[in-house]
Amino acid sequence: MNRILIAEDEPHIVRFLVKGLRAQGYATGEAGDGDLALAMARSGQFDLMLLDLGLPGRDGLPRRPAEAGPGRTGLAPSGPGQAGGPGQESRRSALVSLLSVLRSALCRSVCESRPAS
Repeated sequence: MNRILIAEDEPHIVRFLVKGLRAQGYATGEAGDGDLALAMARSGQFDLMLLDLGLPGRDGLPRRPAEAGPGRTGLAPSGPGQAGGPGQESRRSALVSLLSVLRSALCRSVCESRPAS
């Protein structure tokens, strides 16, 4: 099971992401500020991080991929209008799009970590 770190300080966005990701079989962890998100990313327990660029603490972390630790993949879907608009349909569409990007990022991460044959 892939583990996704959700680095987001808006509780309604976190609830939306956790519900959608867990329904698709992903395990999740949550961090509400940049310092905690960086520490959790460096722990090696997560395969991918969904990153809000406007976090309290370390805003927009990591600025360089190496800050999160070796082999870490980060996405930044959060921001104005990104986690679903006012309607149910736009939230559903946002989740479908996010899941597609997640699967691609996880696949790339796995492929890049394999030694060349």
